[in-house]
Amino acid sequence: MTHPGFLNVIEDLERQLAGPMPAPIRRSKQKHQKKELDRARRAGYSAQAILDAQRRGRGLK
Repeated sequence: MTHPGFLNVIEDLERQLAGPMPAPIRRSKQKHQKKELDRARRAGYSAQAILDAQRRGRGLK
């Protein structure tokens, strides 16, 4: 049997993850996507293909 407080910790973490991302994390994620966009553009991918890949959660490698 698990400790009753353990489930509260799990639920709390799930709530935090479901909420909006803190600004610094969001900014670094946007910065990463922008770099990825630039790199892919230089490699000759179309903007739509890049955006589709980002929407799926995977960038173009």
